[in-house]
Amino acid sequence: MPVAFRRGVFRVLVALGAIALLAALVVAYVDRNVFEPRGFAGHAAQTLHDDTVRERLATAVTETIVARSPRTVAAAPILTDLTRSPLQSDQAAAVVRRAATETHNALFSATKGSIVIDLANLGVIAIERLRTQRPEIAQQIGAERGALVLTAR
Repeated sequence: MPVAFRRGVFRVLVALGAIALLAALVVAYVDRNVFEPRGFAGHAAQTLHDDTVRERLATAVTETIVARSPRTVAAAPILTDLTRSPLQSDQAAAVVRRAATETHNALFSATKGSIVIDLANLGVIAIERLRTQRPEIAQQIGAERGALVLTAR
């Protein structure tokens, strides 16, 4: 075989090897971060470090609380503020991680399932914080222990 032909084959094989290695890295990354429930849930929980995400989630939780109990409309701004700060807590991250895992399982499992993201748990955190931080408002809107039931899904 001529030397020029061997060099050409060598270059083609090196290029194919580099492409295969790059493809393997992409597949490994996607497998670990998208198809693996723990990685997917971990990334979802990390979004709570973003101010915009926390603001939108606090607003969604507050809107859910107000929709379930219209008496709380007067306290909506306070509920939003009280919901925003605990979203940085480990408890909120656990709630988001669990919801993301359930969503992941519903999307990628072989069995049919439904996607359920339960914001009621974050609503409970907001109501409990309202009870401790502003008990007079909690009593005024009927959020005293057991009076306000959240079942949003």
